[in-house]
Amino acid sequence: MKNKIFLILIIFVAIFALNFIWEATHSFLYTPHYSGFSNFIFVHIKASLGDVLLIAIMYLSGFFVFKNNRWFLLKRKYPYMFLVSLGFCLAVIVENFALKSGRWVYNDWMPIIPLFNIGLTPVLQLTILPPVIMWITLKYYEKYFGDR
Repeated sequence: MKNKIFLILIIFVAIFALNFIWEATHSFLYTPHYSGFSNFIFVHIKASLGDVLLIAIMYLSGFFVFKNNRWFLLKRKYPYMFLVSLGFCLAVIVENFALKSGRWVYNDWMPIIPLFNIGLTPVLQLTILPPVIMWITLKYYEKYFGDR
């Protein structure tokens, strides 16, 4: 039990860390909505915690779709396809809401997806990182638990 709690902690740390790195490295594609280094860190911590919440929603959705609480450990293409599809849809919804409500604004460097008129990098974030995290989790789980 203690090891499985540690696994969950590792997963959340990985989700947070990867999203924080992504958020910080593509921040130059937005008009500045912070001033100073400490605000830069705070804004991206907050954004990364939101990303953790979105990925938790993705996990819970997968639980209901696959009817298995360890669906993300399945060595099949369907969980990955599910994460990519759901991540894309969530990204489109979140970006549309954030842009329309003025939560953030792109600058001229942000590549735009024409059909949706939203930024490419935030969409890639929610379509690439969840499957990568799932793969990392699977490898960690196999190494330390072995009993899928």
